[in-house]
Amino acid sequence: VLKREPPDIENYKLFIMSGLILRNPSRLISFPIYTTSGNPYVFQNPSGNYSIETYNSSGHLLSTLTFQPSFLQEGGNQTIETNVSFFVFFINYSSNLSTIKMKENTTVILQVNRTANSPVVNFEFPLNGSFYSNTVINVTWNGSDADGGSLSYELYFTPDNQTYIGVATNFTNRSILLNSTDFPDCFQCLFRVFATDGFNTGESYSDPFTIDNDIRIAN
Repeated sequence: VLKREPPDIENYKLFIMSGLILRNPSRLISFPIYTTSGNPYVFQNPSGNYSIETYNSSGHLLSTLTFQPSFLQEGGNQTIETNVSFFVFFINYSSNLSTIKMKENTTVILQVNRTANSPVVNFEFPLNGSFYSNTVINVTWNGSDADGGSLSYELYFTPDNQTYIGVATNFTNRSILLNSTDFPDCFQCLFRVFATDGFNTGESYSDPFTIDNDIRIAN
């Protein structure tokens, strides 16, 4: 279980764009774009053959970020060449932002267009007041998109609505079986799910529930 701060769409908004670039054969594997929060990103625009461009609905260029993927991996006392490079960038949110393009030199290798509606997501389980002790938690939610797009999800657990534990990312199913022993005991536990259509993000909290793994049932 990986601890990770979840996206927070109430504060300063950023788009987070990530993926993998394969060197041979040249290929892009992109991950869905999510809305997150943080400090405004300052574009430093280093040189490189790759770029991420943002446009408004009129096709006017808003920003450009250039970069060069590294296919070198350092480990121990040596540096080795790899065939894959991971990237992650934060893009300043704008209500005017309509299209994000990623280019290799002048060739567009990815284009994501903003749709009219954000996804809607709601929890089905766990139910309010559910109790779990050394057992399986069936976490289930519904997600829909009025624009008809496919959805990806990020799921988080919080024991106190302050500390968040990442459970699943880039997840396309709408249910997952978890073991209560993987989480700390808490009496107002919550799950939080984010849904993205590849551009817009929606979110939902589960009803509160209890985990107490210290209880043992006598034989």
